[in-house]
Amino acid sequence: MLKLDPVNIEGFTGHGETMDAELDRAMGRWRAAHPDAGPNIPKIEGMRLAALMDTVARYTDVRDRLAHEQVARADRDRLLHQVEVRWEALSTAPAWLAAHHAYVLAVDEARIAIEMWQERAASARARMWFCGSPRDEAAYRQIQEAGHPALEDALADLDQDPGVTAYMLLADLDQAHERRMKLAAQTLQTLQSAG
Repeated sequence: MLKLDPVNIEGFTGHGETMDAELDRAMGRWRAAHPDAGPNIPKIEGMRLAALMDTVARYTDVRDRLAHEQVARADRDRLLHQVEVRWEALSTAPAWLAAHHAYVLAVDEARIAIEMWQERAASARARMWFCGSPRDEAAYRQIQEAGHPALEDALADLDQDPGVTAYMLLADLDQAHERRMKLAAQTLQTLQSAG
């Protein structure tokens, strides 16, 4: 289970269902702290708080998508490696059928992991990160100063075309699996002839 540190910047958590209430509470706190403010100052603070609320919401969404993509990519790579480990284990396995079955299961798990990664990567690419104003940039700095990571490196690590990459990974996996199944069939035929 992916667990990210919760974001809370001046009471804004980035959760869509609580955004309006968080904005109301933030304005209430500001008004209570500034009872003598002139008529235009609350509008300026309201615009700053609205930009902060929006930036925190976008940040939280993008950070979540990027984190899920990174976990899915690591699972994909681990399970593709597991396929190779299981295949290699067949050459020395005393219980060949059990080892072969473990290899077949590893191939299936790798296929699922590739497809899951593709979905997560496409989702992460669908919601890009940007700061469109000085208020957004100030809010983003505030998020980072609170100890939350910058998003630029994770965004740079995103696959440019997850659909193509997934297609190529699946094609390579399926091609290797088909060839290996022919080799396994020859081995099984030899075992049956010998037995």
